[in-house]
Amino acid sequence: MKLNYDGYKSQIDIIAITKKNVYILESKNLKGNIDVQKDGTMIRKSKFGRRGFKNPVTQTSKHEELLKDILKNEKVKTKLTFWTVLTNDSSFIKSDLSNKVMRNDKLILNMKKKESKKHIVRKEEGIKKLCDTILKYEVKEGDYSENI
Repeated sequence: MKLNYDGYKSQIDIIAITKKNVYILESKNLKGNIDVQKDGTMIRKSKFGRRGFKNPVTQTSKHEELLKDILKNEKVKTKLTFWTVLTNDSSFIKSDLSNKVMRNDKLILNMKKKESKKHIVRKEEGIKKLCDTILKYEVKEGDYSENI
């Protein structure tokens, strides 16, 4: 989903809205062993050697700020959960940021854990209203060039 608010643009891979939470997911198809350090440095080790790459957690935090600004402008109060999800089954992740980065096979388990702690339950009409609010800021394909 491509969003534009107040001159800032961002492309969010997945927004999942449940009865108890709003999840913003950045998906990455990375192959190899991924080592995420405490400072956020990410290193991929594969048969071709070690390579650093842009930290998707930083990218996700930019999505978070834009979406928070949109919801604040719309006077919508809700907590947001931002995760980076590695989608390649052959990747292995070693992370000190396990609350922010995970493999796709851990996504449902982590969502269930997060939702079991929440007492607020959104009704279907509340979910639809939240979706409609976010969709007001969606940019169509031809009108978008990312601004971070």
